[in-house]
Amino acid sequence: MPVVARTRVVPAPPERVWDLVSDPHSLPRWWPDTERVEDASALAWTKVMKTPRGRT
Repeated sequence: MPVVARTRVVPAPPERVWDLVSDPHSLPRWWPDTERVEDASALAWTKVMKTPRGRT
């Protein structure tokens, strides 16, 4: 299975960064092409994305 890794240095405390990335409703703020998140629960959510053709 292929693996992709990337490292970023974020000028914020780890707890604050984790709060952001672990909240599915914040995905549109930092995950490219994410339009919105639906049906979020503690176990799963649906991420709605915009395709290069403009469809969601």
